[in-house]
Amino acid sequence: MPTIQSRFPAANVLVAETYVQGPRAALEIVAALRNLCEQPGVDVIVRSQPHGGTYLGGALDKIYRLAHDRLIVVTDEQSHDRVPEPVAKRSYMINVGSYKNGVGYGRWTHIDGFSEAVLRFIAELEDQH
Repeated sequence: MPTIQSRFPAANVLVAETYVQGPRAALEIVAALRNLCEQPGVDVIVRSQPHGGTYLGGALDKIYRLAHDRLIVVTDEQSHDRVPEPVAKRSYMINVGSYKNGVGYGRWTHIDGFSEAVLRFIAELEDQH
């Protein structure tokens, strides 16, 4: 937290903790996201987890039940289950565990690597459409 607050002093940072693995993970992640969405003025959401893979597909299946116009997934893509195709037209899969940088276009706009420039890229890409 101190690093984030020092780099982005104007940001309102809220940290949520929830299960990210196991049979309850998808429902717990959705509940945590709903709770975060109800918080006023949230600018940044920080989530950490133990390493070893997640059930990203199950989490996405639950998230797809929520109304949304875009989806940005930040992941290392080490999922224990199949990741479904996106349902939102603007869907981004940001792989932060990649050893390379790059962008691929398809159902997901797949971005390997992360910096603040990734968010600027997404904004500019959406401005073009």
